[in-house]
Amino acid sequence: MKLTKFAVIISAISFAITPSVFAKEHGTITGIPDTTKISNEVHTETKDLKKNIEDTVRTNTKDLREKNATDRAAMKEKHKEDQEKRKQARLDQATKRLNEMNKRKTGEMTAALKRLSDALTKISKRTAEIKAKGVDTTTVDAAIAAAQSAITTAQSAVNAQAAKTYSVTDSTGTAAKQLWQDLQTVQKTVADARQKVGAITKEIGKLKKPTITPTPTI
Repeated sequence: MKLTKFAVIISAISFAITPSVFAKEHGTITGIPDTTKISNEVHTETKDLKKNIEDTVRTNTKDLREKNATDRAAMKEKHKEDQEKRKQARLDQATKRLNEMNKRKTGEMTAALKRLSDALTKISKRTAEIKAKGVDTTTVDAAIAAAQSAITTAQSAVNAQAAKTYSVTDSTGTAAKQLWQDLQTVQKTVADARQKVGAITKEIGKLKKPTITPTPTI
């Protein structure tokens, strides 16, 4: 019996008969693997492995695309936020410059009105001295009163302008134009006060010297 099996194996090897075919013809031989079965299993495993790799790559690719899309959206949003911050910074800087300009110009106007007021005080004092000598200073007094009123009006306008604040909210220049118009309006009141003080000089020039009546000789 043992000799018979040995002869069969030798015969299978000699004629290059696969164990699977041989197994069909002569029955299963203990110790010799079924290569067809192994081949099928390897093929199946390879196919499954390939499918798993493809699924993994497909999933990873999808995840990467989604991540890239999320990153792009985040970068876009950050870029937009940065632009808004830079824009707001420019607007804030423009607002600061406008308010500094308003403060500087109203300060200059206040200083000018102070000089006019000091000059008016000296003129009033001088006029009182002339009046004490018998000179009719009615027209000069009226001019002084008009000048004082103009200075008071101008100072009130300057104070109101100094209290204003301006805010730049866009790049149209609207706030800057408004400031310029407001300053011009106030400047006109200061110019009017200056003109009124200047008019006093003309009235003083018109004053007539008092007539001195000679004392009769006895």
